[in-house]
Amino acid sequence: MTEEWRECVDFPNYEVSSEGNVRNKRTGKTIKQGVHNGYKIFYPYKDGKDYNIETHIQLCKAFIANPENKPCVDHKDGDYLNNKINNLRWATRTENAQNRKKFPSKSQKSGVYITAMVTYNGHTIRLGAFPTVEEASEMYEAVSRGLFGEFYRCK
Repeated sequence: MTEEWRECVDFPNYEVSSEGNVRNKRTGKTIKQGVHNGYKIFYPYKDGKDYNIETHIQLCKAFIANPENKPCVDHKDGDYLNNKINNLRWATRTENAQNRKKFPSKSQKSGVYITAMVTYNGHTIRLGAFPTVEEASEMYEAVSRGLFGEFYRCK
């Protein structure tokens, strides 16, 4: 399937794609996304303000009609990082919760996730909650390398 781009409904200077990517309309450059609470986010600028926006919500608004006005976006496969449009759908809170129960965390304990955090300049930055130690570790290492550069050392 060819990647399709559409204007971001709430942030018209940005576009979202059917593959879960985000780009700046003016520059055409794809924007790097972060992760917060296990969901991909991006940081658009609008009306003199910076925002932290969950990508999956903007994708659904751009690509999927919501005639029943359902308030939540559900990841069909339970992978909150998989923002391909064929993995997303509008859902009620109940529907979203029901689907979540099918995909317990890999910690083997329902509702238990691993939180990744890094301390930088005396401030603790929460990087998100992840279903596995490996995913939490990958995020920690990626962010730490960016923050600390040549001073980064994995323990």
